[in-house]
Amino acid sequence: MKKRFSPLIMAFLLAVSCFPFIPLAASADTVLFTTGLESGQTAPNFSDTIDFSSNVSGISSGLSPEASPRSGEQAHTGTSALMYSGNANGGSTTYAYFKVFTVNIPVTSASKLQYYIYPQQDNGRYMAVDFHFTDGSTLRDSGSVDQNGNTVHPAGGHGGTIPLNAWSPINSNFGVQNAGKTIDRIWVAYDRAGSTGNFRGYIDDITISNTTTTSSVRNSVIVSTLYPTSDIVISDYNVTAFGADNTGVNDATAAIQNAIDACYNDGGGTVWLPAGTYKVSGTIQVKAFCSVRGDYRDADSGSGSYGTVIAANLASGDSGPVLFRIGGSASVQGLTVYYPNQNATSPVHYNYTFEIPGNAWIGSENYMTASIMNVTMLNSYRGIGISTMASDHSGGSQVHEQATVKNVKGTILYRGVEAYNGADVGTWEHVNFNSSYWANAGASYNAPSATTIKNWTRTNATAFALGDLEWDQFYAMEASDFNIGINIVTGQRIQFSGAFIWANIQNTNIAVKVDNMDTRWGVSFLRSVLKGSTASVQNNTAGYVKVTDSDLTGATSGTVTISGPGTSPVVSPSAATPKVSRAVLYDVTKAPYNAPFSSSRGPALPTADATSAIQSALNAAGSAGGGVVYVPAGWFKVSTHLTVPANVELRGSASSPTRDQGGSSAGTVLFAYEGKDTTTPDSSTAFITLNGNTAGLRGLRVFYPENNPAAGIKAFPYTIRGNGSSVYIVNVGLPNSYNAIDLMTNRNDNHYVEKVQGTLFKNGITVGLSTSGYITGILTNGNAVCRTGYNIPGWVVESNVFSQVIDAFTRPNETLVTVNGASDEKLVNVFAYGSKNGLVVQSGTVNAFNLGTDNLGSGGYTVKVDSGLVNVMNLMRYNGTTSLGTVTIYNEMHL
Repeated sequence: MKKRFSPLIMAFLLAVSCFPFIPLAASADTVLFTTGLESGQTAPNFSDTIDFSSNVSGISSGLSPEASPRSGEQAHTGTSALMYSGNANGGSTTYAYFKVFTVNIPVTSASKLQYYIYPQQDNGRYMAVDFHFTDGSTLRDSGSVDQNGNTVHPAGGHGGTIPLNAWSPINSNFGVQNAGKTIDRIWVAYDRAGSTGNFRGYIDDITISNTTTTSSVRNSVIVSTLYPTSDIVISDYNVTAFGADNTGVNDATAAIQNAIDACYNDGGGTVWLPAGTYKVSGTIQVKAFCSVRGDYRDADSGSGSYGTVIAANLASGDSGPVLFRIGGSASVQGLTVYYPNQNATSPVHYNYTFEIPGNAWIGSENYMTASIMNVTMLNSYRGIGISTMASDHSGGSQVHEQATVKNVKGTILYRGVEAYNGADVGTWEHVNFNSSYWANAGASYNAPSATTIKNWTRTNATAFALGDLEWDQFYAMEASDFNIGINIVTGQRIQFSGAFIWANIQNTNIAVKVDNMDTRWGVSFLRSVLKGSTASVQNNTAGYVKVTDSDLTGATSGTVTISGPGTSPVVSPSAATPKVSRAVLYDVTKAPYNAPFSSSRGPALPTADATSAIQSALNAAGSAGGGVVYVPAGWFKVSTHLTVPANVELRGSASSPTRDQGGSSAGTVLFAYEGKDTTTPDSSTAFITLNGNTAGLRGLRVFYPENNPAAGIKAFPYTIRGNGSSVYIVNVGLPNSYNAIDLMTNRNDNHYVEKVQGTLFKNGITVGLSTSGYITGILTNGNAVCRTGYNIPGWVVESNVFSQVIDAFTRPNETLVTVNGASDEKLVNVFAYGSKNGLVVQSGTVNAFNLGTDNLGSGGYTVKVDSGLVNVMNLMRYNGTTSLGTVTIYNEMHL
């Protein structure tokens, strides 16, 4: 028999021997299946038996592919293990799935898989334990990942992280994606498309268990930052508590990753890197619903320390490791990155500093809403790569949706941005690349002269290489000292369509070079500066480039339509984000509030009512003069409604834009019930009322479990209503709100709404008698209600999104933004898919920048004006009608 130790003891021994500062979680396992292939233990039901295969034969002549126990060869413990072998013969599909065990194992959200693997050739790494479920689905295609964030699909090769001729543990909390299913077959499987050569190795100590874990890791506190921020910063997981060295001497890679893993296991939150320098030698995987955040000094403001600095001691090479890989509803913020081994005269090639892989990484959990914000890259070779990673799982693609890139700057030596395959609208704001950032960094960062940098970049570098981004919205993109400023290139799936406002491209050879685009649309620029010594615009396609009210220096070629100067606004819009003035934290899950909640991994909806506990915390903060009422990651039932007092923020775990991720609904979610089938949805009490000046809402989602489009959409009151000046709503997901945000019932001067997204069935945002409101980064799409992970039987599926959501309700009924009586209302980067109307102005003054609508309903308009003064700068429309009433539009593109 094999000797076995308590998992808690093993975890403790590993922690104290390797990472002595890692907090631990208490756990207890209920074993559902286990075998070490020893005599007297569970034996395989099948031996050397392939269930299905393609282009695989035996490892040598006369042998068939094998998967069966062997004794006296290799074993993780004891003397026996399951040996696998075969030969891959090439071809577009090369796989062999061996059936080994017949079982009947119910899966819960707490189910996990553990085993050990010993590959003997490179091909042998592409072997994994796989499950077949009674509903016909499989583990490999479920989006489950291992302890390193790698897909469990055998075609992922365990992320290339396991060595040859050594035992490596594989652990997966696969119940997160597969709760409610039943395993009826266990496979061991080889899968590597196009491969040739032998594969051989061993698998041992397979265990399936349920784990009940109580986290002792999360320690949520408000951080007093060295540098100014637009919000109150909450740290849930401080990397120094995990052993990260912020002096730059010792490698901090593992400690940072362990903190992220703890965050992910708890359902999401913010991993905080205090000011200092962190040496990183490998890829940091920022998992879904987690944010990695540092103390950020904007390189264009102040002097001295940059705050939180990442010293990227990575292996070089074009295909070397990326520095940060960012998942769905995840982000990296507040970091300055420096490559100590970079050389301005003869640049060292590196892979991307920041990568958004979308669906290519693991699957649906990382598909949407990744963000890069407030970062400086002092000397990156490649800056940002979006949909540049090849898929790590069979049948996967590189597509992504709704990336956010905001306040990004740096010196880039080869490619500032390379972005492809966006299936829904991303937003880009204030991105600036030039030689000054490294040149002005000082001796501590081996700063070369600006001339040395320019000598290279003016010949070799491109600031923005943009492929098939669908309708992305670009605002204040800047580049200087490049060979090419903006290069529109061939896409992976379709071709580029998009609009730029306030682009500033100078000191280039070619400011804008268009090599491919969606010729039905074209590319537009408004109020931009495009200066190139060879060309301002070089259009090598049959489509058009539309340039309005802009400054061009350099020749143009191809179809370039130039108009202006005109009367479009000269000054770009901006607004300060409101935030509460009292930085005191009230955690609703702690005493004296003790709000009940269930895991945001499910599978069961919360049943205990958290309304009174959350409201008590809000009242306490309000009575004390303000504060932040924190609702950490979890599912919270709110049976009635909540009122947020003046100078109080109701805050969830998300530090960046958030939405459900195709079957995964981690993060903070409030479950709303009150008001179903109300006959007065426009006036009934809202679910959340921001009741006073500078009352705010951040970082959570609101979900209505009783509003399932498959059963017919129900009327509910507004989800959020403002009642005060400087009320704010930031990073909020609304997957199925009937009425979303009401800023019309009460006066809400200086209101601020940023990054609200979801399916908004009828009224999106309504604005009344207010002044100087700012609404930015808003998106509605009927698919959001379908892409949830709340395990509700009969919930609408995406194959029915048109019949049950878009055609059935939103196209006949939804208006994204309605304005009646507001003055100086600003809209920036606003988009609606499948609504009836985009913007309706009954009265007031409105300036909209980058407004788009796609697939409008019959009789719908992108802009409908009854009265008032309305300007739209950059408008894109497919289907429907552009406008009705008096409106001035600069740069319209439509089909």
